[in-house]
Amino acid sequence: HKAVVLAAVRQNGGAMSWASQGMQNDMDVARAAVQQNGDALRYAAAQLQDHEGIVLEAVQQNGLALPYPANWLQNHEGAVKAV
Repeated sequence: HKAVVLAAVRQNGGAMSWASQGMQNDMDVARAAVQQNGDALRYAAAQLQDHEGIVLEAVQQNGLALPYPANWLQNHEGAVKAV
C-alpha cells in the first residue's frame, strides 16, 4: 500500500489529499509529496506540518507552503530564507 501511495505522490504531491490518515502521517510519504509539490504540506498530518525538515523541503519547493506549519516554524530563519 505504501509503495502505491509513494508512487502517486512522486507524480503529484497533491495526491496526498486522497491518502489514508496513516499515509498522511508517514514521514516518507510526506517528504516525497512536498518534494514534488510543497503545497502538499497542507495534507500532511499536523505533527509533520511541525517537522522542521519536512517544512523546509516544502517551502524550498514552494514558498506558498509557509502558512501551513506551526507559527514557530513560520518564523524559522531557515524556512524564511528558503522562500
